[in-house]
Amino acid sequence: MGTIESKTPGIRPNQERREGEPRIEITFFFSAHRSMEDFACLQKLIAQADIYIPEAYGWMQEELDYLREIAKGEKKPKNIEESRGPKDAKEQEDAVLYNSNKDIYFFDVPKEHELVNKSDGSDEENRAMNEFIYGDFDEAIALRKQAVSINSDYNRHRESYIRSKIEEELPVIIGKDPKYKSHPVVKVLVALGSYHTDIANKIESDYNVSKKFSSNSPYIYSYGDELNRRDKYHKPIDDLLVVRALLEDNIFHYFKENFADVISHDIFTRIIRIIIGSIKDIRQFRQISNECFQQGLIDNFAQGFETVALKRAILGMTGYKLPQSQEELDQLLVQCGIKK
Repeated sequence: MGTIESKTPGIRPNQERREGEPRIEITFFFSAHRSMEDFACLQKLIAQADIYIPEAYGWMQEELDYLREIAKGEKKPKNIEESRGPKDAKEQEDAVLYNSNKDIYFFDVPKEHELVNKSDGSDEENRAMNEFIYGDFDEAIALRKQAVSINSDYNRHRESYIRSKIEEELPVIIGKDPKYKSHPVVKVLVALGSYHTDIANKIESDYNVSKKFSSNSPYIYSYGDELNRRDKYHKPIDDLLVVRALLEDNIFHYFKENFADVISHDIFTRIIRIIIGSIKDIRQFRQISNECFQQGLIDNFAQGFETVALKRAILGMTGYKLPQSQEELDQLLVQCGIKK
């Protein structure tokens, strides 16, 4: 990290700070940021912070203005206006920030940045799913690996951007704000997805950095997450892991659409890892696809991979039953050894 020159109105990294300058303490909060459960401890963390920096990919100025107005109490979050509780992660964040009087900044890539229009691998991932469902395993695996590689490169650039903003702009922001001159410590909360732990790792030598995760239990990565992290850290990726990720994507949406109000995202992930993990070699996946073709489950549906029938067949061949009611979901949880 480059040293901030003395003429810059910012403060220096902790080891270089002058007498009387506040120390910067940064807490990184990592979560899946997909459900309200992911933000369950956000209120406590925000209460302890002076500055809040949320993940805000592709942000626009009006979105930052809105959050600042919420934090100042100048605007009410939607759920408060409608006299109800938050219904998703975004509403949970808004409710926690309301009237908090926290300073809010976005250090993520803004909408006008060239990276927003760069491929993140999602097109290749969608093509891989189609090839997989229609029986071309080799092409599906190649496309999914390509998608992971593109996504890793994309996120490297994005993380570099966020890290540079923290390193270069945060000290200047704190140094320019008169209210922080009397603070011995300025506490900053940065909320990011669990993929981005490298940002914290790469700046912890310059600042007092701590890491918090959305769950007290060990974080459970999906097979898709595992794919991305293995590629990120240059670890080998075998074909079985790729196909597991493809099947996981296929089944996850069914659980989310039908049982999101009953069980958490973490439990979805655990169920699906147990089910898909029960298939130990790639030949079983080929057998599943061939059986589905023979039963007409693919040929009879223009969007075969979205049908309940196909998902039921996939689960049935792994020894599990696709739940279609609360009772059947409870039975599946018992079968998987999972408590709600």
